Amino acid sequence: MVTLREPSMAVRPHSRPQNVGKVHKVADLGWDVGSTRANVRFYPSAAAAQSGGFRARKRCRPDAAPGSPEWNGRADLAGRAMLLIADGVVDREDVRHSVPVGCSKAHTDEPETSNEERGGSVNAYVDVVESPAGPLAFATDERGALLWLQLTEGEYGRTVERELGREGYDVRRDRGPTVRAREELLEYAAGTRRTFDVPFVLTGSEWQKAVWRALTRIPFGETRSYAEVAEMVGRPKAARAVGKANATNRLPLIVPCHRVIGANGSLTGFAGGLHLKTWLLEHEARVLSGAMQPPLARGGIAFPA
Repeated sequence: MVTLREPSMAVRPHSRPQNVGKVHKVADLGWDVGSTRANVRFYPSAAAAQSGGFRARKRCRPDAAPGSPEWNGRADLAGRAMLLIADGVVDREDVRHSVPVGCSKAHTDEPETSNEERGGSVNAYVDVVESPAGPLAFATDERGALLWLQLTEGEYGRTVERELGREGYDVRRDRGPTVRAREELLEYAAGTRRTFDVPFVLTGSEWQKAVWRALTRIPFGETRSYAEVAEMVGRPKAARAVGKANATNRLPLIVPCHRVIGANGSLTGFAGGLHLKTWLLEHEARVLSGAMQPPLARGGIAFPA
Protein backbone atom coordinates (compact mmCIF):
# COMPACT_ATOMS: atom_id res chain seq x y z
CA MET A 1 0.00 0.00 0.00
CA VAL A 2 2.98 2.31 0.44
CA THR A 3 6.42 2.49 -1.05
CA LEU A 4 9.57 4.19 0.21
CA ARG A 5 11.82 5.66 -2.47
CA GLU A 6 15.33 7.06 -2.26
CA PRO A 7 16.69 9.69 -2.16
CA SER A 8 13.69 11.64 -0.86
CA MET A 9 12.00 8.58 0.60
CA ALA A 10 8.63 9.72 -0.71
CA VAL A 11 5.77 7.69 0.66
CA ARG A 12 3.31 7.20 -2.15
CA PRO A 13 0.01 5.31 -2.37
CA HIS A 14 -0.45 2.10 -4.29
CA SER A 15 -4.23 2.37 -4.27
CA ARG A 16 -6.64 5.24 -3.99
CA PRO A 17 -8.78 5.15 -0.82
CA GLN A 18 -12.44 6.01 -1.01
CA ASN A 19 -11.97 9.19 1.02
CA VAL A 20 -9.01 10.91 -0.58
CA GLY A 21 -7.24 13.22 1.84
CA LYS A 22 -7.62 11.01 4.88
CA VAL A 23 -5.02 8.66 6.27
CA HIS A 24 -6.20 5.09 6.81
CA LYS A 25 -4.62 2.48 9.06
CA VAL A 26 -3.97 -0.76 7.17
CA ALA A 27 -3.36 -3.76 9.40
CA ASP A 28 -0.87 -5.54 7.15
CA LEU A 29 1.02 -2.85 5.30
CA GLY A 30 1.16 0.17 7.57
CA TRP A 31 -0.48 3.34 6.25
CA ASP A 32 -2.36 4.18 3.12
CA VAL A 33 -2.45 7.84 2.10
CA GLY A 34 -4.51 9.71 -0.48
CA SER A 35 -3.00 10.20 -3.93
CA THR A 36 -2.89 13.99 -3.98
CA ARG A 37 0.54 15.58 -3.49
CA ALA A 38 -0.66 17.15 -0.26
CA ASN A 39 -0.99 13.64 1.14
CA VAL A 40 2.48 12.47 0.09
CA ARG A 41 4.96 12.37 2.95
CA PHE A 42 8.70 12.80 2.43
CA TYR A 43 11.43 11.47 4.70
CA PRO A 44 15.20 11.96 4.47
CA SER A 45 15.92 8.29 5.11
CA ALA A 46 14.33 4.89 5.56
CA ALA A 47 15.06 5.05 9.30
CA ALA A 48 13.17 8.34 9.58
CA ALA A 49 10.21 6.88 7.71
CA GLN A 50 10.16 3.88 10.02
CA SER A 51 10.25 6.20 13.02
CA GLY A 52 7.24 7.98 11.55
CA GLY A 53 5.16 4.81 11.65
CA PHE A 54 5.97 3.23 8.27
CA ARG A 55 7.72 -0.06 7.72
CA ALA A 56 9.26 -1.92 4.79
CA ARG A 57 7.02 -4.15 2.71
CA LYS A 58 7.14 -7.74 3.90
CA ARG A 59 6.94 -9.12 0.39
CA CYS A 60 9.88 -7.39 -1.31
CA ARG A 61 11.93 -6.57 1.83
CA PRO A 62 13.82 -3.52 0.55
CA ASP A 63 15.54 -3.31 3.94
CA ALA A 64 17.12 -6.77 3.65
CA ALA A 65 20.87 -6.82 4.23
CA PRO A 66 23.05 -7.96 1.30
CA GLY A 67 23.83 -11.67 1.67
CA SER A 68 20.90 -12.34 3.98
CA PRO A 69 18.37 -15.10 3.13
CA GLU A 70 15.83 -12.43 2.18
CA TRP A 71 18.32 -10.72 -0.13
CA ASN A 72 19.36 -14.00 -1.77
CA GLY A 73 15.72 -14.97 -2.19
CA ARG A 74 15.10 -11.84 -4.22
CA ALA A 75 18.07 -12.66 -6.46
CA ASP A 76 16.78 -16.21 -6.98
CA LEU A 77 13.36 -14.88 -7.92
CA ALA A 78 14.85 -12.48 -10.45
CA GLY A 79 16.93 -15.30 -11.92
CA ARG A 80 13.89 -17.51 -12.34
CA ALA A 81 12.04 -14.65 -13.99
CA MET A 82 14.86 -14.18 -16.51
CA LEU A 83 14.78 -17.90 -17.35
CA LEU A 84 11.04 -17.74 -17.96
CA ILE A 85 11.56 -14.81 -20.31
CA ALA A 86 14.39 -16.61 -22.13
CA ASP A 87 12.22 -19.72 -22.57
CA GLY A 88 9.34 -17.69 -23.96
CA VAL A 89 6.99 -18.61 -21.11
CA VAL A 90 6.74 -14.96 -20.14
CA ASP A 91 6.97 -12.27 -22.80
CA ARG A 92 9.27 -9.27 -22.42
CA GLU A 93 6.44 -6.95 -23.41
CA ASP A 94 4.29 -8.30 -20.58
CA VAL A 95 7.12 -7.64 -18.15
CA ARG A 96 7.83 -4.15 -19.50
CA HIS A 97 4.18 -3.17 -19.26
CA SER A 98 3.43 -4.99 -16.01
CA VAL A 99 2.68 -3.20 -12.77
CA PRO A 100 5.12 -3.45 -9.85
CA VAL A 101 3.91 -5.63 -7.01
CA GLY A 102 1.41 -3.68 -4.94
CA CYS A 103 1.02 -0.83 -7.47
CA SER A 104 -2.07 0.17 -9.37
CA LYS A 105 -2.13 1.24 -13.02
CA ALA A 106 -2.98 4.76 -11.91
CA HIS A 107 0.45 5.15 -10.35
CA THR A 108 2.70 3.76 -13.10
CA ASP A 109 4.71 5.99 -15.38
CA GLU A 110 3.03 4.59 -18.49
CA PRO A 111 -0.80 4.74 -18.38
CA GLU A 112 -2.41 1.73 -20.00
CA THR A 113 -4.49 3.79 -22.40
CA SER A 114 -4.46 7.48 -23.20
CA ASN A 115 -7.33 9.48 -24.63
CA GLU A 116 -5.40 9.68 -27.89
CA GLU A 117 -5.22 5.89 -28.06
CA ARG A 118 -8.96 5.84 -27.56
CA GLY A 119 -9.36 8.08 -30.59
CA GLY A 120 -9.93 11.14 -28.43
CA SER A 121 -13.13 9.70 -26.95
CA VAL A 122 -13.76 9.57 -23.22
CA ASN A 123 -17.39 8.49 -23.59
CA ALA A 124 -18.45 4.84 -23.64
CA TYR A 125 -21.92 3.72 -24.70
CA VAL A 126 -23.26 0.53 -23.16
CA ASP A 127 -25.92 -1.75 -24.60
CA VAL A 128 -27.22 -5.30 -24.18
CA VAL A 129 -28.50 -7.84 -26.70
CA GLU A 130 -30.17 -11.16 -26.01
CA SER A 131 -28.69 -14.41 -27.22
CA PRO A 132 -29.25 -18.14 -26.59
CA ALA A 133 -26.15 -17.97 -24.36
CA GLY A 134 -27.74 -15.24 -22.29
CA PRO A 135 -27.48 -11.45 -22.53
CA LEU A 136 -24.39 -9.98 -24.18
CA ALA A 137 -23.36 -6.70 -22.55
CA PHE A 138 -21.05 -4.50 -24.60
CA ALA A 139 -19.80 -0.96 -24.99
CA THR A 140 -18.60 1.16 -27.89
CA ASP A 141 -16.95 4.53 -28.25
CA GLU A 142 -18.57 7.46 -30.06
CA ARG A 143 -17.47 6.05 -33.43
CA GLY A 144 -19.13 2.71 -32.76
CA ALA A 145 -15.86 0.84 -32.16
CA LEU A 146 -16.23 -1.93 -29.59
CA LEU A 147 -14.44 -1.38 -26.30
CA TRP A 148 -15.68 -4.24 -24.13
CA LEU A 149 -17.96 -7.27 -24.32
CA GLN A 150 -19.18 -9.72 -21.68
CA LEU A 151 -21.44 -12.74 -21.71
CA THR A 152 -23.34 -11.71 -18.61
CA GLU A 153 -24.02 -15.29 -17.50
CA GLY A 154 -20.27 -15.70 -17.23
CA GLU A 155 -17.99 -15.45 -14.22
CA TYR A 156 -16.72 -11.88 -14.19
CA GLY A 157 -15.57 -9.82 -11.25
CA ARG A 158 -17.11 -6.57 -12.51
CA THR A 159 -19.75 -5.44 -14.96
CA VAL A 160 -18.85 -3.68 -18.20
CA GLU A 161 -20.00 -0.37 -16.70
CA ARG A 162 -17.74 -0.77 -13.67
CA GLU A 163 -14.74 -1.81 -15.76
CA LEU A 164 -15.09 1.25 -17.98
CA GLY A 165 -15.68 3.54 -15.03
CA ARG A 166 -12.42 2.33 -13.46
CA GLU A 167 -10.60 3.40 -16.61
CA GLY A 168 -12.06 6.89 -16.58
CA TYR A 169 -14.75 6.57 -19.24
CA ASP A 170 -17.99 8.48 -18.93
CA VAL A 171 -20.48 5.63 -19.29
CA ARG A 172 -23.68 6.48 -21.16
CA ARG A 173 -26.68 4.75 -22.70
CA ASP A 174 -27.36 5.71 -26.29
CA ARG A 175 -28.11 3.17 -29.01
CA GLY A 176 -26.91 5.48 -31.75
CA PRO A 177 -23.20 4.59 -31.41
CA THR A 178 -23.95 0.92 -30.59
CA VAL A 179 -26.26 0.12 -33.50
CA ARG A 180 -23.71 -1.58 -35.77
CA ALA A 181 -22.21 -3.73 -33.04
CA ARG A 182 -25.70 -4.61 -31.87
CA GLU A 183 -26.76 -5.80 -35.32
CA GLU A 184 -23.65 -7.93 -35.85
CA LEU A 185 -23.88 -9.57 -32.42
CA LEU A 186 -27.52 -10.48 -33.06
CA GLU A 187 -26.57 -11.93 -36.45
CA TYR A 188 -23.84 -14.04 -34.85
CA ALA A 189 -26.29 -15.33 -32.25
CA ALA A 190 -28.80 -16.18 -34.99
CA GLY A 191 -26.20 -18.11 -36.96
CA THR A 192 -26.23 -15.76 -39.95
CA ARG A 193 -22.82 -14.14 -39.35
CA ARG A 194 -19.44 -15.85 -39.17
CA THR A 195 -17.07 -12.88 -39.16
CA PHE A 196 -17.34 -9.42 -37.63
CA ASP A 197 -16.84 -6.18 -39.54
CA VAL A 198 -17.51 -3.76 -36.68
CA PRO A 199 -14.36 -1.85 -35.66
CA PHE A 200 -12.90 -2.54 -32.24
CA VAL A 201 -10.27 -1.15 -29.89
CA LEU A 202 -7.45 -3.30 -28.50
CA THR A 203 -6.06 -2.05 -25.20
CA GLY A 204 -2.99 -3.81 -23.88
CA SER A 205 0.72 -4.42 -24.38
CA GLU A 206 2.18 -5.01 -27.83
CA TRP A 207 2.45 -8.71 -27.00
CA GLN A 208 -1.19 -8.95 -25.97
CA LYS A 209 -2.29 -7.15 -29.11
CA ALA A 210 -0.23 -9.49 -31.29
CA VAL A 211 -1.92 -12.50 -29.69
CA TRP A 212 -5.39 -11.00 -30.01
CA ARG A 213 -4.84 -10.14 -33.67
CA ALA A 214 -3.76 -13.74 -34.26
CA LEU A 215 -6.98 -14.98 -32.65
CA THR A 216 -9.03 -13.01 -35.17
CA ARG A 217 -7.41 -15.12 -37.90
CA ILE A 218 -8.77 -18.40 -36.50
CA PRO A 219 -11.67 -19.29 -38.82
CA PHE A 220 -15.23 -19.63 -37.57
CA GLY A 221 -15.90 -23.10 -36.20
CA GLU A 222 -12.22 -24.09 -36.01
CA THR A 223 -9.86 -24.30 -33.05
CA ARG A 224 -6.15 -23.85 -32.42
CA SER A 225 -4.00 -24.89 -29.49
CA TYR A 226 -2.08 -22.38 -27.39
CA ALA A 227 1.14 -23.67 -28.96
CA GLU A 228 -0.26 -23.14 -32.46
CA VAL A 229 -1.21 -19.56 -31.61
CA ALA A 230 2.31 -19.04 -30.26
CA GLU A 231 3.62 -20.22 -33.63
CA MET A 232 1.27 -17.77 -35.37
CA VAL A 233 2.86 -14.84 -33.55
CA GLY A 234 6.40 -16.09 -34.10
CA ARG A 235 7.04 -17.17 -30.49
CA PRO A 236 6.79 -20.99 -30.53
CA LYS A 237 7.85 -21.35 -26.87
CA ALA A 238 5.35 -18.79 -25.56
CA ALA A 239 2.28 -21.01 -25.22
CA ARG A 240 1.80 -20.04 -21.58
CA ALA A 241 2.14 -16.36 -22.37
CA VAL A 242 -0.54 -16.86 -25.05
CA GLY A 243 -2.82 -18.28 -22.39
CA LYS A 244 -2.20 -15.26 -20.19
CA ALA A 245 -3.05 -12.88 -23.04
CA ASN A 246 -6.19 -14.92 -23.77
CA ALA A 247 -7.33 -14.50 -20.19
CA THR A 248 -7.19 -10.69 -20.47
CA ASN A 249 -9.17 -10.46 -23.72
CA ARG A 250 -11.91 -7.83 -23.37
CA LEU A 251 -13.70 -8.73 -26.57
CA PRO A 252 -14.74 -12.40 -26.62
CA LEU A 253 -16.54 -13.44 -29.82
CA ILE A 254 -14.99 -10.50 -31.68
CA VAL A 255 -11.50 -11.67 -30.68
CA PRO A 256 -12.45 -15.36 -30.52
CA CYS A 257 -10.42 -16.65 -27.58
CA HIS A 258 -13.01 -19.42 -27.18
CA ARG A 259 -11.43 -21.08 -30.25
CA VAL A 260 -8.16 -21.70 -28.38
CA ILE A 261 -7.96 -25.10 -26.66
CA GLY A 262 -5.38 -27.29 -24.96
CA ALA A 263 -2.92 -29.40 -26.96
CA ASN A 264 -4.87 -32.54 -25.96
CA GLY A 265 -8.18 -31.06 -27.11
CA SER A 266 -9.36 -30.02 -23.65
CA LEU A 267 -11.23 -26.73 -23.40
CA THR A 268 -9.04 -25.34 -20.58
CA GLY A 269 -9.88 -21.86 -19.29
CA PHE A 270 -12.28 -19.18 -20.45
CA ALA A 271 -12.89 -15.90 -18.65
CA GLY A 272 -16.67 -16.27 -18.86
CA GLY A 273 -16.67 -19.90 -17.74
CA LEU A 274 -16.21 -23.20 -19.56
CA HIS A 275 -19.96 -23.67 -19.98
CA LEU A 276 -20.02 -20.60 -22.22
CA LYS A 277 -16.94 -21.69 -24.14
CA THR A 278 -18.67 -25.01 -24.77
CA TRP A 279 -21.80 -23.27 -25.99
CA LEU A 280 -19.89 -21.00 -28.37
CA LEU A 281 -17.97 -23.87 -29.95
CA GLU A 282 -21.11 -25.99 -30.25
CA HIS A 283 -23.01 -23.04 -31.73
CA GLU A 284 -20.39 -22.56 -34.43
CA ALA A 285 -20.33 -26.30 -35.16
CA ARG A 286 -24.11 -26.30 -35.61
CA VAL A 287 -23.92 -23.35 -37.98
CA LEU A 288 -21.26 -25.07 -40.12
CA SER A 289 -23.18 -28.34 -40.20
CA GLY A 290 -26.39 -26.61 -41.25
CA ALA A 291 -28.12 -27.87 -38.13
CA MET A 292 -29.28 -24.41 -37.08
CA GLN A 293 -33.09 -24.29 -37.22
CA PRO A 294 -34.82 -21.38 -38.97
CA PRO A 295 -34.79 -18.36 -36.67
CA LEU A 296 -37.94 -17.42 -34.82
CA ALA A 297 -38.94 -13.77 -34.57
CA ARG A 298 -39.21 -12.44 -31.03
CA GLY A 299 -40.25 -8.86 -30.89
CA GLY A 300 -38.64 -8.15 -34.24
CA ILE A 301 -35.33 -9.81 -33.24
CA ALA A 302 -34.35 -13.13 -34.77
CA PHE A 303 -32.98 -15.94 -32.63
CA PRO A 304 -32.43 -19.65 -33.31
CA ALA A 305 -35.19 -21.88 -32.01
